[in-house]
Amino acid sequence: MQHINDPAPTPVYIANPSPFRLVLRDNHDILPVSMEEKTYGVYRPLKLHRATRFFDAHLRAPYPLCVGYDGSLIMPAAEVYGDRDVVLEEFNRVCASLLIGGVYVDAVSPSDLSHGVMTMYGYFRHTVPFGPRAEFHQSLGIGPGFLGSLQKLTLIDPATILVEEYLSAYQNGHNVLQQVPTLAPELLVSAFSHHRSGLQREALSHGWTCIEQVLSGIWVRDIVDERLRQSGDMNSSFIQSRQWTAAHKLETLLIRNVIEIGLYQKLYEARQARNGLVHRGEAPTRATVSAALYALIGLLEVAAQTHFEAVNLTRHLDQAPAISPPIVAQAKDIDWSQPLHYITVDPIPGEASWNGEFESHDDITLHRLKMAKKSSNHESTDGAT
Repeated sequence: MQHINDPAPTPVYIANPSPFRLVLRDNHDILPVSMEEKTYGVYRPLKLHRATRFFDAHLRAPYPLCVGYDGSLIMPAAEVYGDRDVVLEEFNRVCASLLIGGVYVDAVSPSDLSHGVMTMYGYFRHTVPFGPRAEFHQSLGIGPGFLGSLQKLTLIDPATILVEEYLSAYQNGHNVLQQVPTLAPELLVSAFSHHRSGLQREALSHGWTCIEQVLSGIWVRDIVDERLRQSGDMNSSFIQSRQWTAAHKLETLLIRNVIEIGLYQKLYEARQARNGLVHRGEAPTRATVSAALYALIGLLEVAAQTHFEAVNLTRHLDQAPAISPPIVAQAKDIDWSQPLHYITVDPIPGEASWNGEFESHDDITLHRLKMAKKSSNHESTDGAT
């Protein structure tokens, strides 16, 4: 119950990462939506305003981070976060930790952010969403009247995760990132996000940058520092020279048995693909980018040495997106033996179920094309496209 002398709500930044999942306090912390409410797209939105847990996310400001029931990440709008780029960097470092720890999340973009407020009772509200995904989370919290029919399907059997599993993934990923300080976490999570969404040029660019960053850390640890310790010459200019290219570093690491030949070959192919993109504008294939990210994961394994479980990242390569778009199909083409939720859509002219008059124009009407096609006896047949 709200009291008249309760303190004013605290201003916060809210990140709304995808894919959508509910973060539960325990196995009983389910969204109270009955079958009838699911059928008619009605639900009670209060729980979607509730925080699930505050935890130490190693923010640069001395505050905990909050994960909301709807999967939102929430931090205080402190003075240190006056620059939105700093806010994004913090959120994406958390997302990278979750990704490395085994919970898939996409990178947070500016349009995934909101300004909001949080009350002293741990309930939050979006006040100014900056893009469609933030607006979607805001609408979820306002109620079913502010959602379209397809959006309401999000709350039908949504993905869920227990908060203990969520926080364990974050801590495991954070431990790995601590061992690879040269890596920019926001670039790592962006590389995987772009790959999964089909933006292969961006994925390769971000992925190769990550490779160079991780490579730089390994080079300093296993070559530069080791050489300086052995020689005692702390002013050696050759070993610390910036003239060492990625190719030279990889060959040296191979010779010194820091990396194995299989990983070296993957990294070489990744470098070739990146050079083709940058110098010749060659678009990489999905398979090429996937191979480059496998190479990055292998290099991370060398750099981190402990706490790193490569499978947490490799299992996300060459998979379909985490959330498939709604499918519009003919009733005769649907496997009705499978459990599903559906809504009917109005037919359009040209579909078998259409009945009635409609607007038509000759210049937008499609016509069959006659195409000459050689058969075995050189006779022409008609085909259509």
